Amino acid sequence: MCHNSLVERRLIRLYFQLLKQAFTIYKQDEIFLSFNGGKDCTVLLDIVVRLLPSYSKHNFDIRCIYVQPADPFEELEVFVEQCKNYYNIDIQIMRGGIKSVLKQICQESLSIKACLMGARRTDPHCEHLKPMQETDPGWPSIIRINPLIDWTCSEVWEYIRGNNVPYCILYDQGVVRSAQF
Repeated sequence: MCHNSLVERRLIRLYFQLLKQAFTIYKQDEIFLSFNGGKDCTVLLDIVVRLLPSYSKHNFDIRCIYVQPADPFEELEVFVEQCKNYYNIDIQIMRGGIKSVLKQICQESLSIKACLMGARRTDPHCEHLKPMQETDPGWPSIIRINPLIDWTCSEVWEYIRGNNVPYCILYDQGVVRSAQF
């Protein structure tokens, strides 16, 4: 981890505790990680993979779901495959809008109760999110867990650089900005 950094202090103080709580409350078939290949979700995936062995009383692998855009960048698809190999996890690919995919997940897996998300308060429509709260009315009813909700973009990049976390090359090419993933 980044030694003596703001990110490390934030993680230790709040986010590790939130993830520990989630992994204590929810069993393997009750929780999944929403992954879109963006920098925030990649940081969340990295943190979860690091924490899961030590904080999970259930000793399980996290279910990871990639909601594939209608017309994804090739580089993003390559990055998702790289994450599968780098983290040695299965990333399930589902197509459709986020709401329809969530509905499908909940219908296929009736035990789903929670979703780990890489949302940050500065993302569109996330300014009022809490670290842990139920989905909005009209959405399938599950608990959204937002460990990175109060992170800044700088803190995300500090974590990526300080921990040598892989990220999609589209960021280096200037194709995407922070809010586009």
